[in-house]
Amino acid sequence: MRIPREILSLFPQWEYVCQVCGHYLGYDPVEICPKCHSRIDLMKARRPPRLLKDRNEMARYAREVLAPRLSKKMRKKLLKYFPKPIDELPREPVIVLVADGISKDQVLLLLRYKGCDYRRAGKCIGYSRCGKCIEALKDNGNYPCRWEQM
Repeated sequence: MRIPREILSLFPQWEYVCQVCGHYLGYDPVEICPKCHSRIDLMKARRPPRLLKDRNEMARYAREVLAPRLSKKMRKKLLKYFPKPIDELPREPVIVLVADGISKDQVLLLLRYKGCDYRRAGKCIGYSRCGKCIEALKDNGNYPCRWEQM
């Protein structure tokens, strides 16, 4: 997915490193190195930020640094390109039983909740993408999956 210029302009264009001691100075230019106290030549000390070379690092920076400072409208636009990674979403304990040659809709999902066992009885968008099995169990009306007590 291509990131529009409007979103890319939110990211820092340069990061700074002291030429004398190599101390990383961050994204905001400073005139004196806090480590060795030498004068910084900003033109020589700047380099393209490492975060622009790594999509995961860009996403982390977008969510943790940029998003809190933006308006609600701009934050929504930004997070469209940098959503939370799937492995950071909360997950519920689910047992998945699969046999060779079985389609996704025929996968048996079992869930234990408050001492009772339940099985999936409706369409599921994918336990690895959604992870909202407990919420669906509590409120069967708002989720595509349905759960039946066994």
